Amino acid sequence: MIGMAAMAFLGLAPLQMVHASHASEAIVNVDGDMKYEEIEKSELPQSVLDAFNENHSDHTFSKAYKGDEGTYKIKAEKMGIKYYFKYNESRDLKESGKVEDKEKKMEY
Repeated sequence: MIGMAAMAFLGLAPLQMVHASHASEAIVNVDGDMKYEEIEKSELPQSVLDAFNENHSDHTFSKAYKGDEGTYKIKAEKMGIKYYFKYNESRDLKESGKVEDKEKKMEY
């Protein structure tokens, strides 16, 4: 008790424990200037999920991300190769390609 009073007098706040379940566990994926937060597949707009399923049914869904400008990115695999697909909410495909190629471009 005296220790806490001394800390308060010195303007120091005691350490506080934070329960891990309250901490944000969001995974952020940076793609150029755009930040994407990982989301559950069920959080994708139905229009985006339908577009992916209609045009890429031969790909296995891996992860979904929501961009900070209303865009969505889906990562998927086909025959061991990883791909990405970027959509807007209107289900328009804005960009796609191999993840490996995208990572190489970002290195240079």
